[in-house]
Amino acid sequence: MESKDKRMTRQEAADYIGVCSGTLANWASTGRVQIPFYKAGLSKVLYYKSDLDAYIESTRRLQAPPRRKKTT
Repeated sequence: MESKDKRMTRQEAADYIGVCSGTLANWASTGRVQIPFYKAGLSKVLYYKSDLDAYIESTRRLQAPPRRKKTT
């Protein structure tokens, strides 16, 4: 039976959102970007896919419609 919300290692999470694993570690230590993570043991860090999806959705920008050229 597969879990509904997949857990990912830091490297898997970084690959999923398109950043380096060091960037995720930096964000976690500085609090610059608030993506929840969970410690499993002394050194293993896990992320939930749903939390990563929420981060991706929060950073998505709506594309502005193209500007019309002025006619003179």
